[in-house]
Parts: sequence; structure tokens; C-alpha cells
Amino acid sequence: MKFKDDEWKKVKIEDLGEVIGGGTPSTKVDEYYGGNIPWITPKDLSGYTKKYIFAGERNITDKGLKNSSAKLLPKGTVLFSSRAPIGYIAIAGQKVSTNQGFKSVIPDEEVTSSEFLYYLLKYNTEKIKNKSSGSTFSEISGKSMKNVEVVIPNKKTQSKISNILSSFDQKIEVNNKIIANLEEQAQAIFKSWFIDFEPFQDGEFVESELGLIPEGWGVKKVNDICNLKIGRTPPRKEEKWFSDRSGVKWISIKDMGNSNMFIDKSTEYLTEEAVDKFNVPVADAGVLLLSFKLTVGRLAITSEPMCTNEAIAQFSDSKLDSLYLYLYFKEFPFSKLGNTSSIGNAVNSKIIKDIDVLVPEKTVQERFADFISPIANLINNLNKENNTLSQTRNTLLPKLMSGEIDVSDIKLCVEEESHV
Repeated sequence: MKFKDDEWKKVKIEDLGEVIGGGTPSTKVDEYYGGNIPWITPKDLSGYTKKYIFAGERNITDKGLKNSSAKLLPKGTVLFSSRAPIGYIAIAGQKVSTNQGFKSVIPDEEVTSSEFLYYLLKYNTEKIKNKSSGSTFSEISGKSMKNVEVVIPNKKTQSKISNILSSFDQKIEVNNKIIANLEEQAQAIFKSWFIDFEPFQDGEFVESELGLIPEGWGVKKVNDICNLKIGRTPPRKEEKWFSDRSGVKWISIKDMGNSNMFIDKSTEYLTEEAVDKFNVPVADAGVLLLSFKLTVGRLAITSEPMCTNEAIAQFSDSKLDSLYLYLYFKEFPFSKLGNTSSIGNAVNSKIIKDIDVLVPEKTVQERFADFISPIANLINNLNKENNTLSQTRNTLLPKLMSGEIDVSDIKLCVEEESHV
């Protein structure tokens, strides 16, 4: 495919690489599963924020691969979910396979790269969705995927565009690694103080519901240290109560899975009218959230006022610092609370209210808060920086992919990398 230096060409996705579907080995045959071949499903990409994916929830065996329509895809294949829902995207960081919920593209390296194709498909996701069909749920067929028309520049320009966009993703990834390290430090300090009691070994210890604890400390129920509130969901059939862009942030378990110590993003919002009409509790900034249905034990602290669905508890008006509670419940064995649901892991609010919480002396609480707050502030600031980087990248994406921003005169110091 030849280009003039400043030329952009209209091509079909099939001109950029091989479009390949996937498959599911029979779940009745045990020897098809548990092998060494990563098997990716759309569920694995739900809430997945990294560019590269190396494994899913399950692996399949060589026999499973050979006895199904699943294909072994090479490293660098761009995975694109084609149903339930359409539009999850990631690059294979190693050889993987997928189920039938994908129309993946193995890029023709003479025409494009994995990095550019990744951003190109992100930019054209809505166009691809518009080619879908189906009465039960929308799906994009292999034929339709192949025939989607996109516009691309020459490879040199592609490289500049993908490098610009990747620079934002790389910085976000670096920040996320720093955040993870800071959380580990905070957890280690908490364990030293409140599980191993290392700073207090010279003092007296007394028996309690939680075993031996320093003299002067206590144990209280969750119900005695906060006003536990449970979120709500307005009627799903009435779309007017929901938005994906504005209103009051409405946190789900999926959102909590994408957060760290602090949560500041939601995939959905509720209108102010919905919050008022259905008495949806709004958690103030600095409130601990805990998931207790389906996925039990996800934790986050609100960075601003927001509400939640009914699978999440809010530790409002807490007498203990939310940072302390966050770290306390990070160590908590939620699996011991039992399963009270026929549809999955769950505990009820009564069980949560009855959990014992270690309450250190007030002076110890204050010392710990002074010690841990700088770490928490740094995490919060890095989250804010990531939000700015993400917003800037998302603003640049359509401008770069449409040619609105001319990159011909931009000189980059590094060549395009795989970033894996």
C-alpha cells in the first residue's frame, strides 16, 4: 500500500490485517480446560484498563483448541469484542486464544502496527457498532468487521500518532505502579501497628473478641462506629434516570474493581431527580465503600460526593478515620462471613454491621493518621494526574486519528515500542 507523504487513504479493516473469530471448547470435557493457552472472553476485558492483556480467567489445552473454533492468536493481535458488549479492545501481550465474542485483527506489519491499530479501532468503535445486528443482542459479524471503512495515513505518520498517544498510557501505567507500591507500603505499616503490634510490644496486653490487644484499646461493632448506608438502583427500564456523562456519580462493583485506595470515576451517573425521587443515599467525600454482594470485599474511599448501587455499603459518619478502616478491611477475611445468596457470593448488611473492628487509643489513631496521610495524599494526587492524562489523551485521539492535528513536523526521540 503506497502513500504520498501527506496522504490519508480510505481502506477496509481487512486491508490492515486478518480478521479472526474465536470459539469455546465444550465445557463438558474437563481435559479441554486448565492448560497453558490463555483463553480470553469479553468478561475478562470488562473494566480492564491496560492496553496489553496476557491472560484471562481461564486457560484451555491444546486439545481444547483443536476441538473448537478457537484459534491461537500471535502476540500483537488486537482483540476486539464483537458482542456482549461490542467494543472492548486490548492487544495480546503473548499468544492467546479467545471465545466467539471477538473479531480480532492480526495486523499486517507492512501496512500498520498493533499500537496504531489499537487506537484506530478505539476511534472507530461507534462506526463498528453501527454495523452490528441481532434481535437478542447486537453482534458484529466477521464479514461486517472486515468491510468497515477507516482512514489511515502512511506508516511514518501512524508511528508518530501512536507514539504520542502511547506516551500518555505509559505515564498512567508508571503512576499506577507507584500507587500500587504506595498502597503496599501503607498496608505494611498498618500490619506492623495493628496486627503484629510491633510499636506496642513493651506495653500490657489484654484479652478481647479479637484476641490479645494493647491495654486501653477496644473492639466495637461496625454498627457502633458508623451509620451504614446501602445504595440503591432506580428502575432500569426507565432510562431517563441514568446517564454516562453527567449527574451524580453512581458507583458499581465494576467501578470499584477499577479503582485503588480512592475512587473518583464511575461508568454511570444518576440524575439529580433520580437521587431525590428514589432516596438514593449520597456518600460524602472521604467515606469508605465496601462491596458485599457477588464480589465481596472490594474497598475504596470516595474522593467526592457520590452514590452507589445496592451491592455496596457506605460507612457514613464514621468515628474512625476512613484510611484506617480501608486498611483494616483490606486485611479482613471476608470469606469467613459465609454465603447467604443462591446466585453468588453475598452477605447481608446485618452481617456487615456485626463485624468486630479494632479501636486503638485516640492518641494512637492520631499518630497513625499523621503517619499515613502523606502516602494517601500522594495516591490521591497521582489519581488526579492520571485523570488529566486520560482526558488529554481522549481529547487528542479523534484529532490525531482524523488528521485534524498535523504531526508531519513533529520529531519524536524514540521509535514505536511494543510496551510489553
